[in-house]
Amino acid sequence: MTKNWMSFAVVAALALGVGCGDDDGDGTTCDLAEDGVCPPGCPTDPDCVGMDMGGGGNPFEPPGLPPASLGEGGVGGPTADTTSPADLDCLGTATAPTGGEETTFSLQIREFNSGMAFEGLDVCFFPDNEVSLSGCTGQMATTDGSGNVSVMAPEGGWYAYRVFANDLGGGSSSNIQDSIQVNEVVPSGDSAEGNSVSEGTLGLIPAVLGLSRADNTALVAGTVQDCAGEPLYGAVVRMYDGTTLLEETEETVTPKYRYFNGESFPSASNQWTHVDGLYAAANIPAAEGGSTITVEVWGEVDGEFQVIGCEEVPALPDAISIVNVGPLRADGPTCPGQS
Repeated sequence: MTKNWMSFAVVAALALGVGCGDDDGDGTTCDLAEDGVCPPGCPTDPDCVGMDMGGGGNPFEPPGLPPASLGEGGVGGPTADTTSPADLDCLGTATAPTGGEETTFSLQIREFNSGMAFEGLDVCFFPDNEVSLSGCTGQMATTDGSGNVSVMAPEGGWYAYRVFANDLGGGSSSNIQDSIQVNEVVPSGDSAEGNSVSEGTLGLIPAVLGLSRADNTALVAGTVQDCAGEPLYGAVVRMYDGTTLLEETEETVTPKYRYFNGESFPSASNQWTHVDGLYAAANIPAAEGGSTITVEVWGEVDGEFQVIGCEEVPALPDAISIVNVGPLRADGPTCPGQS
Protein backbone atom coordinates (compact mmCIF):
# COMPACT_ATOMS: atom_id res chain seq x y z
CA MET A 1 0.00 0.00 0.00
CA THR A 2 1.83 3.12 -1.15
CA LYS A 3 0.75 6.72 -1.27
CA ASN A 4 0.93 6.83 -5.07
CA TRP A 5 -2.18 4.67 -5.38
CA MET A 6 -4.28 5.70 -2.41
CA SER A 7 -5.55 9.10 -1.40
CA PHE A 8 -7.29 10.49 1.64
CA ALA A 9 -10.65 9.67 0.04
CA VAL A 10 -9.74 6.08 -0.80
CA VAL A 11 -9.50 5.00 2.80
CA ALA A 12 -12.67 6.88 3.61
CA ALA A 13 -14.35 5.09 0.70
CA LEU A 14 -13.21 1.74 2.02
CA ALA A 15 -14.45 2.51 5.48
CA LEU A 16 -17.83 3.58 4.18
CA GLY A 17 -18.28 1.22 1.25
CA VAL A 18 -18.59 4.06 -1.24
CA GLY A 19 -21.41 3.63 -3.74
CA CYS A 20 -25.14 4.05 -3.80
CA GLY A 21 -26.49 5.08 -0.42
CA ASP A 22 -29.40 3.71 1.58
CA ASP A 23 -31.19 7.01 1.79
CA ASP A 24 -34.47 5.80 3.23
CA GLY A 25 -33.15 3.09 5.57
CA ASP A 26 -34.94 0.24 3.84
CA GLY A 27 -31.80 -1.87 3.57
CA THR A 28 -31.31 -1.37 -0.15
CA THR A 29 -28.27 0.37 -1.59
CA CYS A 30 -29.93 2.01 -4.59
CA ASP A 31 -32.89 4.11 -3.59
CA LEU A 32 -34.84 6.22 -6.06
CA ALA A 33 -33.81 9.87 -6.00
CA GLU A 34 -36.35 12.63 -5.49
CA ASP A 35 -36.31 13.37 -9.22
CA GLY A 36 -37.21 9.77 -10.01
CA VAL A 37 -33.73 8.96 -11.32
CA CYS A 38 -31.53 6.21 -9.93
CA PRO A 39 -28.25 7.45 -8.41
CA PRO A 40 -25.00 7.05 -10.40
CA GLY A 41 -23.74 3.48 -10.41
CA CYS A 42 -27.16 1.98 -9.76
CA PRO A 43 -29.42 0.17 -12.23
CA THR A 44 -31.67 2.28 -14.37
CA ASP A 45 -34.89 0.38 -13.73
CA PRO A 46 -37.37 2.35 -11.62
CA ASP A 47 -37.12 0.09 -8.57
CA CYS A 48 -33.39 0.74 -8.09
CA VAL A 49 -33.07 -2.66 -6.48
CA GLY A 50 -29.30 -2.67 -6.13
CA MET A 51 -26.04 -2.64 -7.97
CA ASP A 52 -24.82 -6.05 -9.12
CA MET A 53 -21.57 -4.94 -10.71
CA GLY A 54 -23.07 -4.33 -14.09
CA GLY A 55 -25.95 -6.76 -14.04
CA GLY A 56 -23.86 -9.51 -15.56
CA GLY A 57 -24.35 -12.84 -13.80
CA ASN A 58 -21.52 -15.30 -13.23
CA PRO A 59 -19.19 -14.57 -14.87
CA PHE A 60 -20.39 -11.03 -15.43
CA GLU A 61 -19.47 -8.49 -18.06
CA PRO A 62 -20.53 -4.86 -17.69
CA PRO A 63 -22.17 -3.37 -20.78
CA GLY A 64 -19.69 -1.37 -22.84
CA LEU A 65 -16.59 -2.90 -21.23
CA PRO A 66 -13.53 -1.77 -23.25
CA PRO A 67 -10.66 -4.14 -24.07
CA ALA A 68 -8.10 -4.45 -21.28
CA SER A 69 -5.58 -1.75 -22.16
CA LEU A 70 -3.58 1.21 -20.90
CA GLY A 71 -6.03 4.09 -20.76
CA GLU A 72 -5.13 7.72 -21.26
CA GLY A 73 -7.18 10.81 -20.50
CA GLY A 74 -10.81 10.94 -19.50
CA VAL A 75 -9.82 11.42 -15.88
CA GLY A 76 -12.88 12.05 -13.73
CA GLY A 77 -15.25 10.46 -16.24
CA PRO A 78 -16.23 6.80 -16.52
CA THR A 79 -14.09 6.11 -19.59
CA ALA A 80 -10.67 6.99 -20.98
CA ASP A 81 -10.40 9.23 -24.02
CA THR A 82 -7.73 7.10 -25.69
CA THR A 83 -6.08 3.77 -25.01
CA SER A 84 -2.89 1.99 -25.95
CA PRO A 85 -2.11 -1.74 -25.89
CA ALA A 86 -1.36 -3.29 -22.52
CA ASP A 87 1.55 -5.70 -22.15
CA LEU A 88 -0.20 -9.02 -21.59
CA ASP A 89 2.41 -11.22 -23.28
CA CYS A 90 3.15 -12.92 -19.94
CA LEU A 91 -0.48 -13.99 -19.46
CA GLY A 92 -0.39 -17.54 -18.12
CA THR A 93 3.41 -17.78 -18.12
CA ALA A 94 4.35 -15.14 -15.53
CA THR A 95 5.93 -16.34 -12.30
CA ALA A 96 6.54 -14.77 -8.92
CA PRO A 97 9.89 -12.95 -8.75
CA THR A 98 12.83 -15.01 -7.50
CA GLY A 99 14.89 -13.36 -4.82
CA GLY A 100 18.66 -13.02 -4.99
CA GLU A 101 21.14 -12.29 -2.26
CA GLU A 102 19.92 -11.53 1.24
CA THR A 103 19.73 -7.79 1.81
CA THR A 104 18.94 -5.58 4.79
CA PHE A 105 16.73 -2.55 4.33
CA SER A 106 14.62 -0.12 6.32
CA LEU A 107 10.85 -0.54 6.09
CA GLN A 108 9.55 2.94 6.80
CA ILE A 109 6.08 2.79 8.33
CA ARG A 110 4.07 6.00 8.01
CA GLU A 111 0.44 6.69 8.86
CA PHE A 112 -1.39 6.64 5.58
CA ASN A 113 -3.15 9.99 5.67
CA SER A 114 -1.02 12.12 7.98
CA GLY A 115 2.37 10.65 7.06
CA MET A 116 3.22 10.55 10.74
CA ALA A 117 5.87 8.16 12.04
CA PHE A 118 4.97 6.35 15.24
CA GLU A 119 7.37 4.72 17.64
CA GLY A 120 6.28 1.44 19.22
CA LEU A 121 4.24 -0.15 16.42
CA ASP A 122 4.54 -3.92 16.26
CA VAL A 123 5.36 -5.10 12.75
CA CYS A 124 5.72 -8.69 11.55
CA PHE A 125 7.82 -8.94 8.41
CA PHE A 126 7.51 -12.06 6.24
CA PRO A 127 10.60 -12.31 3.99
CA ASP A 128 9.13 -15.29 2.13
CA ASN A 129 5.77 -13.56 1.52
CA GLU A 130 4.03 -16.30 3.54
CA VAL A 131 1.74 -14.60 6.06
CA SER A 132 0.77 -16.42 9.23
CA LEU A 133 -2.32 -15.03 10.98
CA SER A 134 -1.97 -17.13 14.13
CA GLY A 135 1.27 -15.44 15.15
CA CYS A 136 4.41 -13.90 13.79
CA THR A 137 6.41 -16.59 12.02
CA GLY A 138 8.60 -13.97 10.37
CA GLN A 139 10.73 -11.17 11.75
CA MET A 140 9.07 -9.37 14.64
CA ALA A 141 10.14 -5.77 15.06
CA THR A 142 8.99 -2.58 16.73
CA THR A 143 9.21 0.78 15.00
CA ASP A 144 11.93 3.07 16.31
CA GLY A 145 11.66 6.78 17.01
CA SER A 146 11.67 7.44 13.26
CA GLY A 147 8.89 4.93 12.60
CA ASN A 148 11.20 2.45 10.89
CA VAL A 149 12.08 -1.22 11.28
CA SER A 150 15.16 -2.98 9.93
CA VAL A 151 14.37 -6.17 8.02
CA MET A 152 16.12 -8.77 5.85
CA ALA A 153 14.93 -10.58 2.72
CA PRO A 154 16.23 -11.83 -0.67
CA GLU A 155 16.65 -8.84 -3.00
CA GLY A 156 14.08 -8.71 -5.80
CA GLY A 157 11.79 -11.31 -4.25
CA TRP A 158 8.34 -10.81 -2.77
CA TYR A 159 7.78 -9.97 0.88
CA ALA A 160 4.74 -9.28 3.05
CA TYR A 161 4.19 -7.46 6.30
CA ARG A 162 1.57 -6.90 8.94
CA VAL A 163 1.17 -3.85 11.16
CA PHE A 164 -0.66 -4.89 14.30
CA ALA A 165 -3.44 -2.86 15.86
CA ASN A 166 -2.07 -0.60 18.56
CA ASP A 167 -3.62 2.16 20.65
CA LEU A 168 -0.76 4.57 21.25
CA GLY A 169 -2.84 6.74 23.54
CA GLY A 170 -3.19 9.81 21.34
CA GLY A 171 -6.82 9.44 20.32
CA SER A 172 -8.20 8.21 17.01
CA SER A 173 -5.29 9.64 15.02
CA SER A 174 -2.89 7.25 16.72
CA ASN A 175 -5.18 4.29 17.30
CA ILE A 176 -3.61 2.09 14.62
CA GLN A 177 -5.71 -0.54 12.85
CA ASP A 178 -4.62 -4.02 11.77
CA SER A 179 -3.31 -4.12 8.18
CA ILE A 180 -1.64 -6.65 5.87
CA GLN A 181 0.10 -6.25 2.52
CA VAL A 182 1.50 -9.04 0.34
CA ASN A 183 3.48 -9.43 -2.89
CA GLU A 184 5.75 -6.44 -2.35
CA VAL A 185 9.17 -6.46 -4.06
CA VAL A 186 12.30 -6.28 -1.93
CA PRO A 187 14.12 -3.10 -3.02
CA SER A 188 17.60 -2.90 -4.43
CA GLY A 189 18.10 0.24 -2.33
CA ASP A 190 18.27 0.67 1.41
CA SER A 191 14.63 1.49 2.14
CA ALA A 192 11.00 0.84 1.20
CA GLU A 193 7.74 2.49 2.20
CA GLY A 194 5.17 0.80 4.37
CA ASN A 195 1.93 2.11 5.83
CA SER A 196 -0.11 2.10 8.98
CA VAL A 197 -3.77 3.13 9.01
CA SER A 198 -5.29 4.94 11.98
CA GLU A 199 -8.83 4.80 13.28
CA GLY A 200 -9.06 8.50 12.52
CA THR A 201 -8.22 7.93 8.87
CA LEU A 202 -10.90 5.26 8.60
CA GLY A 203 -13.44 7.65 10.08
CA LEU A 204 -12.78 10.53 7.67
CA ILE A 205 -15.57 12.22 5.74
CA PRO A 206 -18.50 10.37 7.34
CA ALA A 207 -20.87 12.04 4.92
CA VAL A 208 -19.18 10.55 1.83
CA LEU A 209 -21.70 8.75 -0.39
CA GLY A 210 -21.89 5.17 0.79
CA LEU A 211 -22.67 2.78 3.58
CA SER A 212 -21.31 2.17 7.01
CA ARG A 213 -18.71 -0.56 7.09
CA ALA A 214 -20.11 -3.78 8.51
CA ASP A 215 -18.46 -4.94 11.73
CA ASN A 216 -16.13 -7.94 11.60
CA THR A 217 -15.53 -7.67 7.86
CA ALA A 218 -12.34 -6.98 5.94
CA LEU A 219 -11.37 -4.25 3.52
CA VAL A 220 -9.47 -5.44 0.42
CA ALA A 221 -7.87 -3.12 -2.13
CA GLY A 222 -5.08 -2.82 -4.67
CA THR A 223 -4.12 -2.08 -8.26
CA VAL A 224 -4.67 -4.22 -11.38
CA GLN A 225 -1.50 -4.26 -13.49
CA ASP A 226 -0.17 -5.57 -16.82
CA CYS A 227 3.10 -7.51 -17.29
CA ALA A 228 5.13 -4.31 -17.05
CA GLY A 229 3.45 -3.29 -13.80
CA GLU A 230 1.40 -0.55 -15.48
CA PRO A 231 -2.16 0.12 -14.22
CA LEU A 232 -4.68 -1.77 -16.33
CA TYR A 233 -7.77 -0.01 -17.71
CA GLY A 234 -10.96 -2.02 -18.29
CA ALA A 235 -10.59 -4.73 -15.63
CA VAL A 236 -13.40 -6.13 -13.49
CA VAL A 237 -12.73 -7.54 -10.01
CA ARG A 238 -14.57 -10.09 -7.94
CA MET A 239 -13.56 -12.04 -4.83
CA TYR A 240 -13.99 -15.52 -3.42
CA ASP A 241 -13.65 -17.28 -0.11
CA GLY A 242 -12.53 -20.67 -1.37
CA THR A 243 -14.82 -21.28 -4.33
CA THR A 244 -17.66 -19.19 -2.89
CA LEU A 245 -18.25 -15.97 -4.81
CA LEU A 246 -18.57 -12.99 -2.48
CA GLU A 247 -21.45 -11.42 -4.34
CA GLU A 248 -22.67 -7.86 -4.11
CA THR A 249 -26.42 -7.47 -3.57
CA GLU A 250 -28.77 -4.63 -2.68
CA GLU A 251 -28.38 -5.33 1.05
CA THR A 252 -26.09 -2.91 2.84
CA VAL A 253 -24.06 -5.59 4.66
CA THR A 254 -22.94 -7.50 1.56
CA PRO A 255 -19.61 -6.94 -0.24
CA LYS A 256 -19.32 -3.67 -2.13
CA TYR A 257 -16.89 -3.48 -5.07
CA ARG A 258 -15.74 -0.09 -6.27
CA TYR A 259 -13.36 1.38 -8.82
CA PHE A 260 -11.79 4.81 -9.16
CA ASN A 261 -11.92 7.76 -11.53
CA GLY A 262 -8.37 7.80 -12.91
CA GLU A 263 -7.04 10.14 -10.24
CA SER A 264 -7.08 7.71 -7.31
CA PHE A 265 -10.48 9.03 -6.22
CA PRO A 266 -13.36 6.59 -5.63
CA SER A 267 -16.18 6.58 -8.14
CA ALA A 268 -19.78 5.57 -7.52
CA SER A 269 -20.42 4.87 -11.19
CA ASN A 270 -17.36 3.22 -12.75
CA GLN A 271 -17.96 -0.46 -13.49
CA TRP A 272 -14.33 -1.31 -14.33
CA THR A 273 -10.88 -0.05 -13.48
CA HIS A 274 -9.95 3.37 -14.83
CA VAL A 275 -6.47 4.53 -15.88
CA ASP A 276 -5.20 4.26 -12.28
CA GLY A 277 -6.07 0.54 -12.18
CA LEU A 278 -7.49 0.86 -8.68
CA TYR A 279 -10.09 -1.36 -7.06
CA ALA A 280 -11.44 -1.62 -3.52
CA ALA A 281 -13.97 -3.80 -1.75
CA ALA A 282 -15.65 -3.33 1.61
CA ASN A 283 -17.67 -5.77 3.74
CA ILE A 284 -15.62 -8.81 2.73
CA PRO A 285 -16.48 -11.63 5.17
CA ALA A 286 -13.51 -12.82 7.22
CA ALA A 287 -13.46 -15.60 9.81
CA GLU A 288 -12.28 -14.77 13.33
CA GLY A 289 -9.04 -16.65 12.80
CA GLY A 290 -8.62 -15.23 9.32
CA SER A 291 -9.64 -16.16 5.79
CA THR A 292 -7.81 -16.44 2.50
CA ILE A 293 -9.51 -14.27 -0.11
CA THR A 294 -8.91 -14.80 -3.82
CA VAL A 295 -9.02 -11.58 -5.80
CA GLU A 296 -9.90 -12.46 -9.39
CA VAL A 297 -9.61 -10.09 -12.35
CA TRP A 298 -11.57 -10.37 -15.60
CA GLY A 299 -11.12 -8.43 -18.81
CA GLU A 300 -11.62 -8.51 -22.55
CA VAL A 301 -8.52 -9.86 -24.28
CA ASP A 302 -8.54 -10.69 -28.03
CA GLY A 303 -12.30 -10.21 -28.07
CA GLU A 304 -12.97 -12.68 -25.25
CA PHE A 305 -14.12 -11.82 -21.72
CA GLN A 306 -11.88 -13.99 -19.56
CA VAL A 307 -9.95 -14.38 -16.33
CA ILE A 308 -6.71 -12.46 -16.71
CA GLY A 309 -5.32 -12.66 -13.20
CA CYS A 310 -5.85 -13.71 -9.60
CA GLU A 311 -3.96 -13.50 -6.34
CA GLU A 312 -4.65 -14.55 -2.77
CA VAL A 313 -4.50 -12.31 0.28
CA PRO A 314 -5.10 -13.09 3.97
CA ALA A 315 -8.01 -11.21 5.52
CA LEU A 316 -9.02 -10.60 9.13
CA PRO A 317 -12.14 -9.05 10.66
CA ASP A 318 -11.86 -5.27 10.97
CA ALA A 319 -8.53 -5.25 9.15
CA ILE A 320 -7.23 -3.96 5.83
CA SER A 321 -5.64 -6.25 3.21
CA ILE A 322 -3.71 -4.96 0.20
CA VAL A 323 -2.73 -6.93 -2.91
CA ASN A 324 -1.87 -5.82 -6.44
CA VAL A 325 -2.97 -8.23 -9.17
CA GLY A 326 -1.01 -8.80 -12.38
CA PRO A 327 -1.58 -11.25 -15.26
CA LEU A 328 -2.15 -14.94 -14.59
CA ARG A 329 0.90 -16.69 -13.17
CA ALA A 330 2.00 -20.22 -14.07
CA ASP A 331 2.85 -20.65 -10.39
CA GLY A 332 -0.11 -18.68 -9.12
CA PRO A 333 -3.24 -19.72 -7.24
CA THR A 334 -6.15 -21.48 -8.90
CA CYS A 335 -8.65 -18.93 -10.20
CA PRO A 336 -12.20 -20.07 -9.32
CA GLY A 337 -13.62 -18.48 -12.47
CA GLN A 338 -11.56 -20.78 -14.67
CA SER A 339 -13.14 -23.95 -13.31
